[in-house]
Amino acid sequence: MEKAIHNPQTSLALTVPRNAGVCLGVCFSCDSEISIKDNFEKKLLALEKCLNIWSSRDLTLYGKISIVKNLALSKIVFTSVLSAPSVFVDQVSKLLSSFKWSRKPPKIKHSTMIGKIKDGGLNMPDFNKCLKCSLGRKYHSIYYITYM
Repeated sequence: MEKAIHNPQTSLALTVPRNAGVCLGVCFSCDSEISIKDNFEKKLLALEKCLNIWSSRDLTLYGKISIVKNLALSKIVFTSVLSAPSVFVDQVSKLLSSFKWSRKPPKIKHSTMIGKIKDGGLNMPDFNKCLKCSLGRKYHSIYYITYM
């Protein structure tokens, strides 16, 4: 009986699948390479495709920020809560920057872009901050369920 308590597979009669499983659009696998490929690389390609479609239009900076808020970040923030690799975060930041400035050098500092409109900013969401806020919400909810 002690062995069954320490081994959750035998106590609950569960088996760990060898291949990946998908739940709510997130791939879960024992192999980290498969998880990274399915969760992050595919999302990055979808993001790049979406931004390429919209980059052909002649949008103002406010229009591009609206596209980033509504279409781009909504595709990747949900899966990024799974502890996104730093390479993925850097690639997303580069993609968003090149989309905002039409693959030209930036004309406004990033800190000004993410600032509030009343302070002279453009209210652009910062992907790194979105990611940290999502992680904070995740751990807060786990703490609340566990200890409250």
